Amino acid sequence: RELAPYTDKVRIKWYTQPADPVVAEWYYDGMYDYNYPKDPRERAKRVKLHVRQYATIEQCYDQILELELDHGIRYDEIVRLREDAFLFTPIRPLHELYEGAEGPMPDMITNDCENWDGINDKGALLKRSAAETYFRGPMRAMYVDKGSIDSSELRNGEGFIRAVLQDEGNLNIVQDLELFAVAPLRPACAMGGHPCLKVLREQCFERVIKEFPFPLCQFFDVTQKEISSGIEGAGKLHYKRGASKELRQIISAN
Repeated sequence: RELAPYTDKVRIKWYTQPADPVVAEWYYDGMYDYNYPKDPRERAKRVKLHVRQYATIEQCYDQILELELDHGIRYDEIVRLREDAFLFTPIRPLHELYEGAEGPMPDMITNDCENWDGINDKGALLKRSAAETYFRGPMRAMYVDKGSIDSSELRNGEGFIRAVLQDEGNLNIVQDLELFAVAPLRPACAMGGHPCLKVLREQCFERVIKEFPFPLCQFFDVTQKEISSGIEGAGKLHYKRGASKELRQIISAN
C-alpha cells in the first residue's frame, strides 16, 4: 500500500508459507557451512526456512504472469526484493545501466555483499527472459529435477541459488553492490522490535554507505567466530544491528 503513489498498479497477495515443508535429503546434506547448527533438529529448522523462502519466491512468478495477462503486456525487466530488504540507492533499470556498454547486458544483477560465496537472495534486478528460472528454479530443483547440482559443493542456501541460476540455469549474473545496493532489514529484539539495519561486513557496504541520505548507526564487523558462536551457543539464526532513532522514524513514516 505504501508503494501505491509511485506505481501504476499494486497487487497485494496473501500467501501462507508451508508450515512443515519436506526437505530433499540431498539438500539437507549440502547445508554444512560453518554457520549452520550442528544439532540435526536445529539444522532441519534452518533448511526449512530456505524452502519456505523458495516457495514464496515461486508465488511471485504466478502474480507476474497474472499482471501481464491483465495488462496485455510482457514486462521487459523485473525487480524482486525480499520482504525484509531495503535499498541504499535508487534502482536503475538494466537497459540504462548498460546503454552504450561493450558486451552483452547481463541476465541479472544482484548484490555481492553477504553472498557467502554464492548468490545473495535479498533481491535481484533481472531480464524478463530470466524470470522463470529465477522464481521457479529453486523449487523445481528441490522437488522435480536437480540436474547436475552436487550437494557437496553447496555449503549454504546462497550456494544452492548459485547452482540453480548460474550453473544449471546458465544465467549471466553480475554481482555488484554499486549497481544494486540491497541489504537486509530485520527487527531487533534489543530495540523493542523496531526495524534495524543489519550489516555484517562494513568493508563491503562502505562503498554505498556514504551516499545513503539517512542517518545510520555505527556499523560493526562480525567475525566468522562470532557468527558460529552466536548460532551454536544461543541458537540464533542471525545477528541484528540497530539503526538510529531517526532512521526508524523514517522507515515507520514511509
